Amino acid sequence: MLIKFLTPYFLFCYSAAYSILQTLDGTGLASTIRYENNGVSAFATMVFSPDEQVGIMLPVIIISMVVIILLLLTAAYVLRKITGVIICAIILILPGLLAMSGYFPAIRWLPYYYNIGGAGEVGSPAGMSCLVIAGILTGWAVLILIQAAFRAGEFFRTVFDIFLILTAAANGIFWVHDKEVSSIQSAHQETSRDINSSSAYLLKQVEYYDEQCRSGVVKNALSCQWASDIQGKLNDYTYQLPSVFMQFTPDTVIGLYKAHDMSDSQAEKIREELNEYNMQTCPEKQLGQGVTRLAPSSRLCQETPIQYCGAIIENKYIHAALGAVAIASECVFSSLLRNKKILNKEGNELSESARSSNFRWLWFILFSVFLGGKVATLMYKMRESSTVKI
Repeated sequence: MLIKFLTPYFLFCYSAAYSILQTLDGTGLASTIRYENNGVSAFATMVFSPDEQVGIMLPVIIISMVVIILLLLTAAYVLRKITGVIICAIILILPGLLAMSGYFPAIRWLPYYYNIGGAGEVGSPAGMSCLVIAGILTGWAVLILIQAAFRAGEFFRTVFDIFLILTAAANGIFWVHDKEVSSIQSAHQETSRDINSSSAYLLKQVEYYDEQCRSGVVKNALSCQWASDIQGKLNDYTYQLPSVFMQFTPDTVIGLYKAHDMSDSQAEKIREELNEYNMQTCPEKQLGQGVTRLAPSSRLCQETPIQYCGAIIENKYIHAALGAVAIASECVFSSLLRNKKILNKEGNELSESARSSNFRWLWFILFSVFLGGKVATLMYKMRESSTVKI
């Protein structure tokens, strides 16, 4: 029976501990990973141990909650003497009584998963609610005791209100920051889609080129072999997550052309062969006086969509960006490198924002203490009033 009574209080502390650990892990102030050496292998074993870390924090949190309860009872006595203590005690034991009677609501105390080093993760809603409730109760009890001990009057309450208003203004800054992060997230997703779709666009052109090579229509030995080898890489780019693309994609146009252990000279030769193929398949006609008529659009010759041809990094074969081509590798590869730089910048911004959001949650927990203090100043003012009874 005693275990049933204590269960909600234990889960309250356990859930709060998980949220504190996840928040600190996201800020880099704590870690749930440790390394062990079993003495047999020269390599260390990585151990993921959030429960172990929570177990270390739990006694501290339980002791803190006991201290908060003592502060609450003391503040209740200051506010309404024995009546206040009785009311406070009834409220405090109510969760235990509900648990004993089977009427305590089912609450998901723990998060569905724990994110290692998860920037922006704060645990479960229940865990954060426990911390906010603890903050409000702490602020309420401490401010009641401060007002009673120092006989703080209206001047103190006015100063406290001014401070609370200033902290509320800081919350508006967080809202503006969230709007900016939302726009960066949208841009990041759009950049990722452009990378995937441009790779798919080039893959279709390369597949057709490979078919022509196999049928003997095209006899460029090096670029034909390239067309066969590069399809796997393009297929990967079509479906890869941004993080994988950032990690394994080359940083030069030549690097993107390379398949397996190809040399720079071979990659450059492939570019020349593909350029000749484009010129033969989609010829431009000189009309004189510097006027050029581009090849008409057809099944083979198409103008590359602008989102796939946003940059020509090396200024080679620039006609590929101006007219219809059969293989838009110059455009697509240059755009992939440009988008990689954009993706890296956007990813860094999002990572930094996610990490700062953990500090923001720590701020909100502190803000809950101020809110509890505001309630305390109002209740103490009502106590001092000669016409208002609590």
